[in-house]
Amino acid sequence: MKICIMEDLHLPYHTGALQYEALAFYIEDIKRSGADLLVVPGDFTADGNRETAERFFSVLSALSLPSIVMTGNADFRNASAKEYFRSVTAAPLHKFGNHTLLTLRDGEGTVSPADLALLDGADENTLVFLHHPISALAEPARSVLSAFAAAHPALPILVGHAHIDKREGNILYLNAADPDKAIGEEPCIYYYDTEEKSLSKTHFPCPIPEDLKNYIGISAFRPLPDLLYAAEQGLYAVEFRPSVITEDIKALEDGVRRFREAGGRCISFHFPNLAERDGSLAEADALLRFVSLARALSADRITVHAPSVPLRLIESDPSLLPRIADLAAAVISSLPLTVCVGVENMHMTAKDTAKDRCFGYAPEECRLFINMLRERMPKRAIGFHFDTGHARNNMPLSQVYTQSVWMAELGSEITGYHIHQVLLEDGKFVNHYPITEPYGALISYAAFFRSFAAGRIKKAPIFLEIRPTEEDPAPYKRSLFWILK
Repeated sequence: MKICIMEDLHLPYHTGALQYEALAFYIEDIKRSGADLLVVPGDFTADGNRETAERFFSVLSALSLPSIVMTGNADFRNASAKEYFRSVTAAPLHKFGNHTLLTLRDGEGTVSPADLALLDGADENTLVFLHHPISALAEPARSVLSAFAAAHPALPILVGHAHIDKREGNILYLNAADPDKAIGEEPCIYYYDTEEKSLSKTHFPCPIPEDLKNYIGISAFRPLPDLLYAAEQGLYAVEFRPSVITEDIKALEDGVRRFREAGGRCISFHFPNLAERDGSLAEADALLRFVSLARALSADRITVHAPSVPLRLIESDPSLLPRIADLAAAVISSLPLTVCVGVENMHMTAKDTAKDRCFGYAPEECRLFINMLRERMPKRAIGFHFDTGHARNNMPLSQVYTQSVWMAELGSEITGYHIHQVLLEDGKFVNHYPITEPYGALISYAAFFRSFAAGRIKKAPIFLEIRPTEEDPAPYKRSLFWILK
C-alpha cells in the first residue's frame, strides 16, 4: 500500500497565500502518484479557522482516494472553533487490508487513555501517526508512547510539528508541506510504501531565484565601512540608518560616488520612528536633519515605520493618525518626487498584548497608513516595505498574518524588503540575525523565493538588516555568501 502524508500545511485565511498554490501542486502530485490513501497528521490550518478547514475538506473531496485527517495544535488556536475541530478529527483506528493505522488524537497536546489502549493491539503491520513528537506530549502519553517505541523498534511512528526531516530510531519526523515553515529544504509531502517500509517525498519547488542577487543590498549599521564594502562587492543597494547624521558628509559623498560608479543602484534612508507629541513629530529636529542628508546624498527611496502609537490612543482620538500622516507628509514632501516611500510593518514586543498593542502589526493597518500618505502626496510612489523578521516575530498575530499572508495582502505594493533571521533566546524571539541558510528554522525563505521568482511580490531592493556585534562587525557577509555564490 502507498500512503501519501501531508503534514503541517498551515492554510491561512487568505486564499491568495502561497499555501494554496502548494496545496494544488500536492493534489496534482497525489493524483499522479497512484497513492491508495492520504493521511493528514494535523495543522492543516494556520489558526483554527473553520472556513479554512471547510475549504480544505472541499479540496480533498475531489480526490478519488480515502483521506484520514487528524488535527494539530494550530487547528485548536481558535477557542470558538475547538468543538468543530474535535468533531472533524479522524477516528484513531483504521484497517486497510492487513494494515492497521493508529492515528492517535494528540492535537491538544496529549493522547486519551482510550487511544493509548489501541497500542496493545499493534503488530508488525501497524503504523502509528501523531501530530506532535512524543517528547512534546503531556504525561502519561509521553511515557506510554516512549515505552511503546522502545518495545517495537521495527514499527514506524510518524510525527510532525517540528517541521524538520530526521529519524530517531523508529520515530520518523516529517517536514512541513508549508512553504513558510519547512526547515532545511523545500516544503514537501511524503509517500510511505508499506511493502518496502520506505519513505519518499515530492518537494514544492522554491529555489533561490537566479535574479535575487540583482536586488540585494545591506543595511549600513556602520555607515562608511558598510557603504565601501557594498561598493567593493558591486551590491545593488545600501540603506542608511538614523545614526548616519553623525557621519562626515564629505566622506559619505565620496562613498556614495564610489558605490554608484561600481554599479550601485539604490541609496535608501531608514527614517526614525514616527510619533506625534503635542501637534509635532517626536524627534522632529533629527528627522529634518535626516531628510536634509537624504537630499544631499541623492536618496532613491526611504523607509518609514508604521507610526509607533498605541491602538487605544488611535481609538480614543480618531484624529491622531491623520495628524501624524499630515506631519510625515510635510517632512517627506521636501524630498524630490523621484524618492519613493515604503511603510514598514512592525511587530509585537514584550510590553504589548493582543488587547493593548501599537499600530502597524497587521496588513490592514499598514495599508491604512500607506493610503493616508498617498492621499497627502498623490504624485509620489508610496507602498509597503516588507520586513520578514517583523512578520515572524509577531506572536500571536503571526498565527493569522503569516509570511505568505503578508505577501498576498501587500505583495503588489512592495517598494523594498528587510530580510534577516529570527532566533529564539530565553523563550523570546529576537530579530536581525544572519540568514545562514535559505530554509532556516524560524524563517524559511522558501515562500519568499517562490513568490519573488514568480512575480507574486514586487521585485524591489532587498536589504540584509543584520545587526553587527563586536565579534562580527559585518555579519551580512554570512548571508551574502550563499546569496551571491
